[in-house]
Amino acid sequence: MAEMLSSYQLGLLLDEPTTHLDQQGIQVLIEELQYYYGTLIVVSHDRYLLNQLATKIWEVDQGKVIEYSGNYDSYRQQKEQATQRVAWEAVQYQQQKQQLTQAIQKKKEQVIKSSRISEKSGSRTSDQTVCRHQNKRTRCKSHCKKQSKPWKAAWISWKK
Repeated sequence: MAEMLSSYQLGLLLDEPTTHLDQQGIQVLIEELQYYYGTLIVVSHDRYLLNQLATKIWEVDQGKVIEYSGNYDSYRQQKEQATQRVAWEAVQYQQQKQQLTQAIQKKKEQVIKSSRISEKSGSRTSDQTVCRHQNKRTRCKSHCKKQSKPWKAAWISWKK
């Protein structure tokens, strides 16, 4: 590692550079890499190292690369915010879905109600009533006297 850092390279790819180092060795490595002006690509599980050196974090998740600006702590904050945003959007989606489902149900009930009302009054004219004796939609000539309010006769028949 010392040999690599002693000669300047345009870029370094470091895979778990702190694996066999003690705390003092890690600190020396961090100090050397902080003054390095080339490109560093570091693959590491060492959060302390990442917090000290990283300016961008690339996360590979389900075959996609997601870029986060800042060090490891910043990455964790951004990741948490993204997770909360996704959860909030899911809740909003469910609420919207529920509202739309309720609106559809209400419209269906209105259609059913209006069709019932039109069935009760739609096919009869004002001079037709439902005969209480025959229970048919005809003019009541033979069994009942013509009533002054035809809707009353219909109401009585429909109630039965």
